[in-house]
Amino acid sequence: MTAVARLMVVRCLLPVWTAFFAVATAFAQYSVPSNGGDGVFAPATSIEIDLSKARTGNWNDAVPPGSDGDGPFAGRGVYDAEQWLIVFHYESINIPVGVTVTFKNHPKNAPVVWLVQGDVVINGRVDVSGRTGTTDGQHGVPGPGGFAGSRWAGNQFTGGFGPGAGASQTQGYESVVSAISNYGNSACFPLIGGSGAGMHFPNWSSGGGGGAILIASQSKISVNEPAGSSARGILANGGWLSGYVGSYQYSSAGMIRLAAPIVEVFGRVEARTVGGSLNAQREGRIRVEATTVRGGNFGSRFTLGELGSQLKFLRDADTPTVKVVEVNSASVSPDPDSFVMAGFNQSLPTVSSTQVTIRVECRNVPANATVVVYLRSTETPWSTTLTATRESGDDALSIWRVAGTLGIQEGRCTVQAKATLP
Repeated sequence: MTAVARLMVVRCLLPVWTAFFAVATAFAQYSVPSNGGDGVFAPATSIEIDLSKARTGNWNDAVPPGSDGDGPFAGRGVYDAEQWLIVFHYESINIPVGVTVTFKNHPKNAPVVWLVQGDVVINGRVDVSGRTGTTDGQHGVPGPGGFAGSRWAGNQFTGGFGPGAGASQTQGYESVVSAISNYGNSACFPLIGGSGAGMHFPNWSSGGGGGAILIASQSKISVNEPAGSSARGILANGGWLSGYVGSYQYSSAGMIRLAAPIVEVFGRVEARTVGGSLNAQREGRIRVEATTVRGGNFGSRFTLGELGSQLKFLRDADTPTVKVVEVNSASVSPDPDSFVMAGFNQSLPTVSSTQVTIRVECRNVPANATVVVYLRSTETPWSTTLTATRESGDDALSIWRVAGTLGIQEGRCTVQAKATLP
């Protein structure tokens, strides 16, 4: 039988590396690059921010006056494809008791950045967690910046997605957290969310991986849990299969990063999973950069860092990066859609046999790094991980190549790359 597989490139992962940036001394002048164009964010009732309505441009573009068919430009943020971030420029933020802020993902499923000129007060909840599993036949929806969970595809399960994804119908269906052994780092730079779990219950999807968010204030971040309230704060938890506690369909948690001269945490700041035998491996990362920290109700793995003179959240010319650029000689988009958020793009590369050759472009990645490519079917349990070799170039810019055999005869398959630096 002739194989016809449509390969989808999902967002490639930045490498894991051991050193990130030097922390400045406490005497450095800290600055948050917010232009305030999205105004004051103080919702009176619970709200879902639709990230798909973000403008496309540079992260620091001025917010234009007026509106379009999606409403006023202010308050919608901007999607920067080069940085893979959706950035909001607020004057101040106040989330009152009883108000929950959630997010509808962008088609690119990018993480969220809030840059704030003044105080951030959260007495309610900000939630970038992965969604719980459903019976709608769709993949588990991740939080912004996270990866999809598995689904029931008619008569079989798919696995989850992301480098720590869980498989299906095996004892390995618990996903591994983004920030421990597979990818991510304690600096929470770059922002990236958790992987999706596998599945072994017919007709259900697993939950999605937890999302990722950076909140940076020029003055103070205060997270509270007033008396009588419950589960308030900032959450980036992994999704799970609601109603099946103990069944191991738990996705990995995401990342939360807070930066301000003063950070007060008397509420909850958590990036965790519901349970299971691999719970410790699936917890997410939390990082606080501050001169003064008060409280500390952190629900997951936590790192404290000093404030630098500049907030480091953007990739630059020296940042290690990796991206899939070619599948069987066909070029691929440098800014791929999330197939869960945006559906299947018919312009994706199609291969007519089970043999596939993939090329990956790496910048600032040395020859002794480990570059791997993940292939995962969106309709069957099949997946594989292949190790690439450097084909050309140098540490500044190189092309790595991998060849393998697809384990599906027809259908769709995701392609994702990761580099681990020595």
